Amino acid sequence: MQIVRKTFEQLSTNQKTALDSHSFFTSTAFSKLWESIGGKPVWWTAEDKDSFTILPGIEFGISKLKRFQAMTDGLYANFVTSQILMDIDCSKEMLTAIGNYEYAKVFIFDFQNQFSYHSIYQIEKLSTILVDITDSEWLPPDKKMQSELRKAERENILIEKFDTAKHMDKFLTLMTETEKRHGRKPKYPEKFYRNLADLSQVDERILWFWCEHDGNPVSSHINFIEQQMLFNWQVFYDKEFSFLKANQKMLYDMVQKYQKGVFRYLNLGASPPDAESLVEYKMKYGGEIYTYQMLTKKNLAGKLL
Repeated sequence: MQIVRKTFEQLSTNQKTALDSHSFFTSTAFSKLWESIGGKPVWWTAEDKDSFTILPGIEFGISKLKRFQAMTDGLYANFVTSQILMDIDCSKEMLTAIGNYEYAKVFIFDFQNQFSYHSIYQIEKLSTILVDITDSEWLPPDKKMQSELRKAERENILIEKFDTAKHMDKFLTLMTETEKRHGRKPKYPEKFYRNLADLSQVDERILWFWCEHDGNPVSSHINFIEQQMLFNWQVFYDKEFSFLKANQKMLYDMVQKYQKGVFRYLNLGASPPDAESLVEYKMKYGGEIYTYQMLTKKNLAGKLL
């Protein structure tokens, strides 16, 4: 078995097809999206005759300060294999190769807990909130949440698919103001969001919804379809219009439109440690805390960063 670090140009056609069809997070276009913020997509590949196993990831930094994330921004890693079953020994060898490479830091977010434990990695526990949406008649169990959904119906708010030409300028203002309200600078530049919007035109696994009120931006929800999950990734909103209950309705409407017995979970994502009220809000959708592991490795330079 040979384990190599590949660039996009070095992947075979069969490998690209397998990556693109396996899931959104493993797709080559999603990996290449991170080039707009200085990332370099790479694909760690184990090859043996006609079979292969691939772990996509993103590199940041240069030389001895280079770090590897699978995936970036805490999004989930996934093996893509041409075999019927994942080879445990293969995963161990790949983790060894990645850990022994020139990375100052390695972060692997193992949502499915599929990566075999390896002694050169530290294990940290992370959590997110998952809502079971397998019931075709799904409704948040919280009575107050149900009341808020009825209020949103009475307000007759307009929720539509994000349109770059119509909405991008307003979105950038909404995003910036939301981050400022939380005491943060924008995490991603305009170019990233424009590239993401372009990708949403050709990849239906991006569900970007927009809400306005009297021409004013109210809320933006960026969601991903990741295998059996509807993943609520980024939410930006204007608190001035919280009375409209747009965020609640945007999530509910998405589940009603796309669930159709296909998806098992609505993933509401991780929350900051000090955001107890946010966790309480998410739990009102019927969520449960799901714990998974993050594999980390840092060399001396990485520990000093």
